[in-house]
Amino acid sequence: MMRKAISLSVGACLPLLTACNQHQSTLAPFGEEADKVLSITIVLVIGAVILAGGLALLMRHAMRAPEGRLTHKGA
Repeated sequence: MMRKAISLSVGACLPLLTACNQHQSTLAPFGEEADKVLSITIVLVIGAVILAGGLALLMRHAMRAPEGRLTHKGA
């Protein structure tokens, strides 16, 4: 009895899912707000790549430095 009620309620809700078109799709956003979010995302990703690259270079320099060269006194 419960399965029949669930299948009937799912069947009744299926036509509502077909009401979405391209303008309401999450996978195809457009508009002024979406463009702003996209540009902010691009700037943040580029900044993260630059910071990660700088950190990698700094770590490489610290790993290859001779022992005793990088101290608190020697800066």
